[in-house]
Amino acid sequence: MTLILAHLLEDIWQIRILDASLSKKSSAWTEQAEIIEEVASGLLKVQEQINMDIDPREIRLGAQMFREWWDSGAWLNLQKAWLRAIDARHPNECTGNQSI
Repeated sequence: MTLILAHLLEDIWQIRILDASLSKKSSAWTEQAEIIEEVASGLLKVQEQINMDIDPREIRLGAQMFREWWDSGAWLNLQKAWLRAIDARHPNECTGNQSI
């Protein structure tokens, strides 16, 4: 869970950078991104506390499962969903992801 939350936060940061570069910024999107970032950051802190009580072997197993998920390319589905969200909020801007 820690790695997935960290990946989500990284996606949010990248989207906010892209969103900031668009000429017509959506304050609604910015507010949503801030809320998602705040929630994900809070969940990450909680998960890190939970991890302190987990057997290191279980954490290693979770990391291996994450690596398999990552290597499978399934994470691209998350990225595509985020990019579609940007395109939906900025239909007149070209982010290069309209075909996704």
